[in-house]
Amino acid sequence: MADYAFIESRDGKKMNRIIFEEPYWNRFVADTGNWQEFQRKPYQVKIEKAFPDKIYNVPEKPGVVYNILEDCEESILKADYVVTGLMGEMWPISCKDLCGYEVNEVEIEITPKLVYTKSGDRTYYGVRIPLDTAFSVETLKYGKLKGNANQDRVPHGEGDYIICTSFDAGDFRIVNGQIFHKMYELRK
Repeated sequence: MADYAFIESRDGKKMNRIIFEEPYWNRFVADTGNWQEFQRKPYQVKIEKAFPDKIYNVPEKPGVVYNILEDCEESILKADYVVTGLMGEMWPISCKDLCGYEVNEVEIEITPKLVYTKSGDRTYYGVRIPLDTAFSVETLKYGKLKGNANQDRVPHGEGDYIICTSFDAGDFRIVNGQIFHKMYELRK
């Protein structure tokens, strides 16, 4: 895949990178006019404390979760919590990310707790990448996420989305296309 840094940081900070094989998609995604504005909807997830010695969903690998939607293993060493999403996918989050969920830190234990995500006024920018297009997002914190991955085992609707909260921040991540509209809606 060709390496493509979507936006250069103005202050020299490193950012998540979007990677495509096809130059067309580099140009398409780089044109912010192709992105739409969304807001998050409340939806139910499970949250539990992260423990580096716990076996999650990767046998014989303590402190690691496997996210089937983006075909990646992620260490929980830099995380405080583990979230299980709408399709059983797991990912690590930090204490500062907890503000996006309807839960107090003291309520979270080793046993997963059902909670809702917060909706709110934050704008998310998103662009759908068609199902037949391979891409990835390299995150600074948790590694490489693969878009439209594991199609033989995971539905992706018409294709996964790349989302961010700010083009300048470059906090790009992937949301599965099959469940995207359960999680986000167009801003009104």
